[in-house]
Amino acid sequence: MRMRKNKTKIEQQKYARKELSRLGQDFKKKRLRSGLTHEEVRAITGISVSTVHHLEHGMGVGLETYIILLRCVGYKLD
Repeated sequence: MRMRKNKTKIEQQKYARKELSRLGQDFKKKRLRSGLTHEEVRAITGISVSTVHHLEHGMGVGLETYIILLRCVGYKLD
């Protein structure tokens, strides 16, 4: 989605938070469909349960971490 040039910084931040929340919810659905608990994701990836929790609640994580977590639940990047 292309942002309008005149969006204020606050509007951009709101948009980013909304998208982080959406990404976190999407990851959680994928994790649950895969039948994985937070602890199992930690055992597979080495990423802490609190980081997984942060992602699922829209707090954001680094891109590298997000990619590792997506691969854990079977998402393939083309």
